[in-house]
Amino acid sequence: MALTTQGEPVSALTFILRGEAEVTSDARPIGRLGQGLVGEMNVLDGGPASASVTLTRPARLFTITGGALNRLIRRDSDLRLLVENAMSRDTRAKLVAANQRLSTAQKGGHDDHEP
Repeated sequence: MALTTQGEPVSALTFILRGEAEVTSDARPIGRLGQGLVGEMNVLDGGPASASVTLTRPARLFTITGGALNRLIRRDSDLRLLVENAMSRDTRAKLVAANQRLSTAQKGGHDDHEP
């Protein structure tokens, strides 16, 4: 099951509670995800996905469409702040993990600890 397709508009925010997904860019694997958000970078503005995300194990997911999420956060500024903070923390964790993998790869090592 694909959660996002690279280059297509992101139309939903998905939280993976359990399971695993593979992240690819231009059909090349770039990482794996366990628990966390998918679609957080562009769901609010409907921009294109920066990667494709495909479930590789049975998963427990929670999904909300971008339209529904935008309607909710327009009505509740506290919810908007909570959602934006969660997205920011999740994106930061993914960037830190990607930087660690890149650093390990440049040193010629292997790092199996992906986000």
